[in-house]
This record gives sequence, C-alpha cells and structure tokens, in this order.
Amino acid sequence: MLCPFCLKQTEFIRKQEERGGNANQRGRVMEYMACPSCESEVPRMYINNYEACPPAIVSAVGFPNHGKSVYLSSLFRLMRSPELDRRWRGYVTWPVNQGSLDRIKAAIREIDDRRLPSATPRVFPTPTLMQVKNLPDTLDRTLIMYDTAGETFRDGNDIGQYADFVARAETVLFFVSLSDLSKENRPEELRDLLETYVMGVENLGTTRKTQSLCVVLTKADEYAEQFGSKWPFPETALFLPPGEEAYLRPNDVYAISRKLRNFFDSALNAEAFLTKADDFFSSVRFTYVSALGERPTLDNRLESDARHCRLLDPILYVMRGDAHAKQTPIGKIWEWLGR
Repeated sequence: MLCPFCLKQTEFIRKQEERGGNANQRGRVMEYMACPSCESEVPRMYINNYEACPPAIVSAVGFPNHGKSVYLSSLFRLMRSPELDRRWRGYVTWPVNQGSLDRIKAAIREIDDRRLPSATPRVFPTPTLMQVKNLPDTLDRTLIMYDTAGETFRDGNDIGQYADFVARAETVLFFVSLSDLSKENRPEELRDLLETYVMGVENLGTTRKTQSLCVVLTKADEYAEQFGSKWPFPETALFLPPGEEAYLRPNDVYAISRKLRNFFDSALNAEAFLTKADDFFSSVRFTYVSALGERPTLDNRLESDARHCRLLDPILYVMRGDAHAKQTPIGKIWEWLGR
C-alpha cells in the first residue's frame, strides 16, 4: 500500500501504545497500524477502503500569492456543502483522520468569516486526507492533498527538500494567477516556473512523459476586464446559480482546455511554455477557477461572501488521471475525449 504521509509503497505494521493516561492513572493500551518507513500512524479508514477508494495525490504547484491555499480552502467548502449532497445522489466525503477534519473545518471557517488562509509555511507539509465517493464521471478516491509555500517553487533544490511529493503525483496542478505575473514578462515567468519544476522533479527521479499537467488559472473573475475580447469566456458565464455548475461533463472540461490553450498561444504569447510542457508531460490540460469571486482587501479580507467558479475541474483531472482509472471504461472514454 501507499503510505499517505511519506508516499512510499510499503506493508503497514501493527503497533501498540498506551494512550489517555495521566500522572494518577494509567492509560489504555491501543493497537494501531503504522508505516515502517516514516513511523506515522496510518488511519484505519484509509486502509479499510484502500481498494474501494484508491489514493490520488493532489499536488499544488505555484508561486507565492497565486491562489493554491485559497483554492484548497474553497474546494473543501464546496465539497462539504449541502448543495452537492442535494445535487448528486450518494455523493459523500469523509475526512480520513482527525487532523484532516480539523484542517478542513478551520479552512471552511476562514472562508465563511471572509478571511483568507494564512501564508503557507516553508516546511514539508502534512497532507489532508479526504475520501470522495460518487462524484459524477469519476471513480471513488482518497485524495491526498498537499500544499506548501510558493517560495519552494522558485528553486529546484527546495522542491526536493520541501515538496518531493510532487514527484509522486500522476497529475500535477500548476496554479497560475495571470494578475500576479508581470504584464511585460508573463511568458518568461511561466517558463521559469515550469523549468524550475522540471529540474526539481528530475533530480528526484521523475522521467519524462510519466506525469500529466493541469494548468489552473486562478482569480478568473478578473480576466474579462484585463484581457477583454481575448479572454475566451464571457464574464456572465463565470458565476452560475448555486448547483448549476456542479454537474460537469467531461466534454465541458476538455472544451475549456482547448480554448485556454489557444489563449496561452495567441493572447499570452506563451509558445515556449507550451512547447516545453508538451515535451515533458504526457498530457497538458488547462482550466480556470475563481475561489473567492473578488479581489480581497489589503488586510486579506473579503467585502462580501465568497463565490466560487469551476472549483471541481482540477480535481476531476486528478481523479481521472490515476493509472487505475485509465483501465476502466470511464477512464478510457475520458482519454478518448482528451485527444
């Protein structure tokens, strides 16, 4: 099995530990499963549902302030919302351990309070584990979600120290805020991020054509004004009534990807980025999201309640990019649609 913490294939071992005691009373001896490599306790829910909900790594890559952490917080909020429960029969999410539940609840509380997540520390992150069942057009999965400081992705050596989880992911999510790139140097900054990433993961042993890339354009609510008619999606199409954007068909996702690739080529003049991405990755897809619906104030607060747009698209790519999924009829159809 894949350890969800160190991401090594291993056989978990049984351990015992006395828990719940104090100075006056002995605790109870508890048995648990642990990874022999990193010694982390592995949740029983993860082990018991390993075959039914195989793991899929959510690897968030991007410069500082490009929306990785905000995206994940808003994604938690959407995936745990009653609107999806009502929309899809049998749809359910399960936090796999207490730490994951605490992080998910804290992230949702921040967004509901119109506050942005704090800056992500430059350390090797603890993953948030969430099982997702009956999401349309996907297989059931246990999402292993990592987020680390954007500064990590400015130096290929730091990737090996703080973010070696990216080398284990089959689908890599590149978070890019065009609003936060230099207008004069957007193509160069996009290329720099890609080159730094490739150097870092090749040093970790990743070879070409073994990963898929999904470029996630964040803060999409700002692009109609910035790019005018060059932006391929009308502003009115961004925010639909609650629930209306929830049911996404593969055709929708791939049509968006094709339009955004043309946008990268013709409007951003990012030919070097596209050529290099095609050379290294087995497939290159594009999507756009808005996690908040507005630009926050200088003190990182929202003036109105957050509105989301197409938050599920990147996760659909992750959940269908797993090698296990490609062997299923659904996976084969998605592969055909993506050609």
